[in-house]
This record gives sequence, structure tokens and C-alpha cells, in this order.
Amino acid sequence: MESALFSKNNLPIPTNWSDLAQPDYFHHISISSPYRSNTTHLMIESILQEYGWENGWRLLYQMGGNLASVETNAFALSEAISRGLIGVGPVIDSYARHYKEQFSYIDFSYQPKSPLLPNYVAIVKNNYQSRFAEDFVNLLLAQECDNQTATYEHLIHPKQIKHDDFIEKTFNRKSLDYHVIQQRSGLVKHLFEQTISNQLPKLNQAWQLLHSIEKASLKLTEKQQQDFTLAKQLASTSPVNIDDMQDKVYHELSLFRDNPQVHNYRQQWRIKMAMQLEQAIALSQTIINGNPALQ
Repeated sequence: MESALFSKNNLPIPTNWSDLAQPDYFHHISISSPYRSNTTHLMIESILQEYGWENGWRLLYQMGGNLASVETNAFALSEAISRGLIGVGPVIDSYARHYKEQFSYIDFSYQPKSPLLPNYVAIVKNNYQSRFAEDFVNLLLAQECDNQTATYEHLIHPKQIKHDDFIEKTFNRKSLDYHVIQQRSGLVKHLFEQTISNQLPKLNQAWQLLHSIEKASLKLTEKQQQDFTLAKQLASTSPVNIDDMQDKVYHELSLFRDNPQVHNYRQQWRIKMAMQLEQAIALSQTIINGNPALQ
């Protein structure tokens, strides 16, 4: 979802996640916390499943370098954009449609091959469970029903494009792996909080310095180029790597922050990410101070 700040600041309209990692968008982006917003959690997972665990976090940290804030929930993010406090943020289309109808300066576009995410469905567990409720849920989950039910009436798409063509060109029919989402839900949410939400000032500083160096990368000495590569790696590497993911302790990690095990991991990740960013900042400042072309 984009606001009038884009035209005011002559910013290009982003067309994919990678665009939001570009230096032009510094402090013009916000996102809601995946810990408090299930829709944002699914967006984060769509990045991790599309790019892979390590490359996905690398992109998220680069985007994090541009973040002005992490909002408490998707509603707060949409409000901030509609009020012109933030230029752009990832929201679901139903939120975007609501604000688009009210404010002419609000716009929205889908990511290429966006996943079609179904709503959740459940039955309340009690002594009066209805057999008809179970039959209804089974009907909703049936493939035949999924193919025939009109579920896309809320989509935002150009009216001159046929509805079916728009669905085919815009969305990825391949579903996200919900078993993986459920299994690492706690891990992803806690990791985002400790390495992005709690590190914004350091992320901002590190990536501002890295982007300024990148503009003059051809004028770096061999040693400075090595230090620059290392600084970028430090600023974009998750404290939890792909090999760590094999450890079953990360599977179905509790969502409760006061859980002793969770508290210990959160502290470890926060400290490790802070140290990596401090190293990246120190390396970048050394490069800039030692190269007249960057001053």
C-alpha cells in the first residue's frame, strides 16, 4: 500500500520485495510485527519460502535497513500510510481496498506471483459440537468447492483486464507449506523481533553506510573491498542458519516470551545480531574514513 509521500519524494513505485531494499526507500517503509499480525507473519513466510531461509533473511535485513518503524499491527500500519506518516508498507488487499475507497491518494499493487492465502477455519471444541459443522468445514476444504466458490470478489485489479486473466498473471497457485509455517512460527516471530524490531537504529545506520560505500565501490582498494563484503555479510546474516534449523529444539518453539527457553534464545539472538551490526558499522566507518572518494 502506498501513500502520497511517494509522489512528493519522487520515489519509484516498488514492484517486488527486492525494490524495498533499495536505498531510495530509506525511512519511507514500515511493516507490522509478525508477532502480532498473522497476515504479516504469512508475508514473511512467503519471502522465506520463495528465497530460502538464508537468502530470505538477507532480504529482510536489507529491507529492515530502510524501515522507519515496526507497527504493532496491520491496522496501525494502514493508518500510518493513510495519514501520510509512512510512504509504503505490506498489507493484505482487503485493508488496502478499505483505505483506497476512502482516500484517492492511496494506491496498492500485488507482488508478482503473490500467494493466494486462504482464511482460517475451525470448530470450537465443546460438548455440543455439531456434525453439521464438521460437514461444513469438510465442504470448504474440498478441492471441488475451492475451485468453484467465488472467493476473489475483494481483489483489487484493473477493470479492463478480465478477472480470470488477472488471477492467472498475478498469483501463484502453489500453496505455501503450512506445515513448515506452523512448525517454525515461534522461531520466525521471535527472530524477527530480536533481529529487526529491536535493532532498527543499528540496521538503519549499517545499511546507510553500506549504501554510501556501494556508490563508490569501484574506487575501493582490495582490502576495502574485502572489508565491505564482510560488512554486508555481517549486516545481512541471521543468527540462526540453515544448519541450526535441523535442531528439533527450534521446531514448534513456544510463542510465550516468558518461557525460560525462549527467553534464553531471544537474548542470544539479540546480542549476536547487535554485535554483527556493530562490526558492520565499524568496518564501514573505517572504509569511509580511509577513502577520500567517500568523504
